[in-house]
Amino acid sequence: MILLHGFGQRYDLPIGLALYLFAAGGVVFISFVLVVLFAGEQVGAKAIEYPRRALPWLLPFARSPWPRLVGGAIGVIGLLSVVIAGFFGSRTAVYNPAEYLVWIYFWAMSVILSGLVGNLWYLLNPWAAIYDAVVRLRPARPAWTLPDVGVW
Repeated sequence: MILLHGFGQRYDLPIGLALYLFAAGGVVFISFVLVVLFAGEQVGAKAIEYPRRALPWLLPFARSPWPRLVGGAIGVIGLLSVVIAGFFGSRTAVYNPAEYLVWIYFWAMSVILSGLVGNLWYLLNPWAAIYDAVVRLRPARPAWTLPDVGVW
């Protein structure tokens, strides 16, 4: 048996094959509809330009610290959920919610949503949120300083 992209034992989808194929066909159909709607009659560089809309009423909120605080809290809660589910969940991958949280809710949804609204990792990055909280509680300054060693 040759294992090209597979590893370990066989894994069956948690949904039926018909539903999987229907969803895959739906994604292909929707992608063609979106191409026709957004770039149907355009050619050249204009056809691949990302569509943008000016939302001046949203600008004050976007420049405030609230989106990053709320997004960071969601990211930290998500990270803790995955870690807790990984440690205390089932050892069988099919029954462990950490698998679904990472592969379906995080990877799949973040790719789709980032394509629609822009870079979400800037808002949801749990490591940046933890760092920001630590810096806010204790300002970043060196733990020790080097003595004066002269001119280099």
